[in-house]
Amino acid sequence: FRFKRLDAINATEGALVEFAFKVPGSAYRGGLKLFFRVLAPYGLIAAFPSEVFFGEARVSTWAAAIGVTAVFTLAARLAWNAGLACYESASSVTVQNF
Repeated sequence: FRFKRLDAINATEGALVEFAFKVPGSAYRGGLKLFFRVLAPYGLIAAFPSEVFFGEARVSTWAAAIGVTAVFTLAARLAWNAGLACYESASSVTVQNF
């Protein structure tokens, strides 16, 4: 990926993380809930532990947390393998695919 201004992306992510950790998970409804709990799971990261701690987490919340974690793990794994396929080592040590 190529980005012209990484500072702008970092600033946007920082603002989203700050917002997600200030707003309780029960405040998310509709599109915001989808965005902050699935697409950019800052809300899930911020709210899920407290929901579990206070006994408010339902089965659907657990399923969403496990599903989102699985999807992001799979996406990271695929990105890692794609990066390794394009990697050309500058040394004599070879990198092996896991």
